Amino acid sequence: MNKIDHNNLPELLLEVDKIARKAGRKILEIYETD
Repeated sequence: MNKIDHNNLPELLLEVDKIARKAGRKILEIYETD
């Protein structure tokens, strides 16, 4: 895991966004199949 570079914040936010979207889809799948 690389250190957080504050100059690289937009990129970091994009990564977080991607992860959040993946997690959101997983959660939706779980609730829909329940």
